[in-house]
Amino acid sequence: MQSLQQEIKKDIISHPFRNIEVIYEVNKTTLTPQDEELLSRYISLHDLELRMQNTADNLCRQSLLVNDTLESLQEELKIVEASVDVCIHLADKLSEENYVMEETSMNKLDDAREDTLQKLNEYNAKILEAYEAAKAIQDSMNDHNAKNENTADALYSQFSTFSMDHLANESNAINPVAFDTQFDQFREYACARESQREDLLHTCDEMMNNYTKLNLQTTTLYNVWNEFTKRNELLIKIYLLHNKVTGFTEN
Repeated sequence: MQSLQQEIKKDIISHPFRNIEVIYEVNKTTLTPQDEELLSRYISLHDLELRMQNTADNLCRQSLLVNDTLESLQEELKIVEASVDVCIHLADKLSEENYVMEETSMNKLDDAREDTLQKLNEYNAKILEAYEAAKAIQDSMNDHNAKNENTADALYSQFSTFSMDHLANESNAINPVAFDTQFDQFREYACARESQREDLLHTCDEMMNNYTKLNLQTTTLYNVWNEFTKRNELLIKIYLLHNKVTGFTEN
C-alpha cells in the first residue's frame, strides 16, 4: 500500500480563488496535451469566479461610500427644507393685508431667499455628484450581471463537454475520478461564494433605493421652491407698483 501511494503523483496549483489539487493515475507523471487543456479550462473557471468576487467586493465598497454620502445629504436636505420654510413663512406674512414690519419685509424676504438659494445650489451640486456615482455603480452592476452570467454559462458548458472527452481518453495522466471529486468540491465552494456575492450586490440595490428616495424628496422640495419663486416674483411686482403709486420707499 505504501509503495502504491508513492507511485501516485499529486500537484497543488495555487490560485487566489482556491487551491487546485491534481491527482495523477498510478505510475503516470507527465501531463498529456489534453490534460493541460483540461487544467487550463479549469483554471479559467477559477479566474472567472475570482473576477466576479472581486467585482462584487468593489461594487459593495463603492456602494457603502455612496450610502454615507446619501445619509449626509439627507441631513443637509432637512436644513434646506427649513430654509425654504422660512421663505414661505415670510411670504405668507407679507401677503397679509396689514403685516407687521418687525416680522417681515421685502428686504427680509430677499435676504432669506438669497440664503436659501445658496443652500440649494450647494446641495444640488452634491446630489448631482451622488447621482453620477450611483449611476456608475448601477451601470457596472448591470454589466457585471449580464456579462458574467453569459460567460459563466458558456465556460461551464464548454468545460463539461471537454471533461467528458478527457474521461474517454485512457492515455491521460490526470485521474478522472479524483478530478471529478475535486470539481464537485470546487462547485460547492463557488456556490457558497456566489451566495456571498449576492449579499454584497444587495448592498448596491439598497444604495440605489436610498438614492431614489432622496431624489424624490429633492424633487418635491424643488417643486415647492419653484412655486415660491413664482409667488415671490408676484410679491415684488406688487411691492414695486405700490411704491410707485404711494411714493413709499421703505418696507
